[in-house]
Amino acid sequence: GDVGLDPLGFTTLDWNMAEVIIPKKAFAATEGISMLYWMREAELKHGRICMMAIVGYLAVDAGLHFPATKFEGLTSLTAHDVSVANGSMGVMLFFVSLLELLSAVAIVQAANGSGREAGDFALDPLKFCSSSEKAEFYKTSEVIHSRLAMFAFGGLVTQNALYENTFPYIG
Repeated sequence: GDVGLDPLGFTTLDWNMAEVIIPKKAFAATEGISMLYWMREAELKHGRICMMAIVGYLAVDAGLHFPATKFEGLTSLTAHDVSVANGSMGVMLFFVSLLELLSAVAIVQAANGSGREAGDFALDPLKFCSSSEKAEFYKTSEVIHSRLAMFAFGGLVTQNALYENTFPYIG
């Protein structure tokens, strides 16, 4: 996780991020949310999205798509424009916004001093984090994989757009 790489010093800024996004009357007078906590929350959220996006991007180019004629023959690169034109992106925006609103509850609780760690939604049905050593290992692994996925997705889409080919994207 934290390897001390912050060349621009964002994590040392003295902003209470709770006051930036949450009205003061919505949370008690506690310590609020530190910049490091806020950035770790965002890093994990974007990393999780990128990990899913890579799988989805590869799946479409492998030929998996919804069973409808409007989705036949689409590549990952062309799917965005078609989805905007037929309204699918509007539906996705609605559901993503709903999830974002629901996850804001956890941010408010953290601002009120719940002790919640960044990115922790207490979802571990398979008990991967049964011990503190395992939990630390998986948390560190998730941050590392999230960072890799963010870079990888950018590279994947860039390579695909530049060479306009499909999987395995070899130009």
